[in-house]
Amino acid sequence: MHYVRLRLGTSKRPTFDQIKQENYHMSLAEYLRFSKEFQLGVNRHKVVEIFKKLAAFSQSMYYNEFKDSLVALERENLASQQVTLIKELNEVKALRKQLDLNKAEDNESREILTQKVRSLQDKHQQLK
Repeated sequence: MHYVRLRLGTSKRPTFDQIKQENYHMSLAEYLRFSKEFQLGVNRHKVVEIFKKLAAFSQSMYYNEFKDSLVALERENLASQQVTLIKELNEVKALRKQLDLNKAEDNESREILTQKVRSLQDKHQQLK
């Protein structure tokens, strides 16, 4: 994990156990950096929530937990996209309904005007 290896520069001569430990777990800061750099489409609050839910004792995340977190992040991303799409769909439906009402009003207005014109034409004919 590239994001985990970035921490190894803190000590001059890490032991093999330290290297192994550093390469097999990810902290919250590293996880946040990962999600930001890959633009996962999930807000920071949700990323932290998912990390704390899946990480061992909310401290560090191992590879299997990391894989599970990617699935959770994608579900969250899809859910937020679905909410956005539903809002947009409702806006389109409202606009379509408004257009239909305007058309109906226009048709009614035309019919009323047509009737008035016919009535005036009939009266005009009768006067002749």
